[in-house]
Amino acid sequence: MDPAKSRLLTFRVGYRYLATLRGTGNTENRPIAELTARFKLPLAILLSDRNRVDFRFISGQSFSWRYRNRVTFERNFSIRNYKFTPYLRGELFYDSRFDKIAKNAFTVGSVFPITKRTEFELYYQDQRDSSTEPNYHTRGAGLAVSLYF
Repeated sequence: MDPAKSRLLTFRVGYRYLATLRGTGNTENRPIAELTARFKLPLAILLSDRNRVDFRFISGQSFSWRYRNRVTFERNFSIRNYKFTPYLRGELFYDSRFDKIAKNAFTVGSVFPITKRTEFELYYQDQRDSSTEPNYHTRGAGLAVSLYF
């Protein structure tokens, strides 16, 4: 359903404001720029290579930036008239605060359309964070709902 998936190259800019739920941590203002290239592979597999830069203004810290490279392999499948899209995804996070690749993530999941403008995504993610000692290793399942207007 995502119309961007039919384009070979897309450029997006955005902004995120991140506040803490408890009100005691740092807030973050994050302008974002990303460029995604897509390639059709054999067996109807779509390869997407997203390159993103987060410009991070975190309260109480000096300016930093983070480069994120995410590679996704996905393919559409059908059961009768119903189509869904399983995927595999890997992502590396380079963080200027640590001058290294400070995080990586591996995700496996699938996107399931509900209506013409609504879909949900179920996924499992394994994430490793080496930005501080001790290193963190987080595994978890997730659910995302996308609305298209």
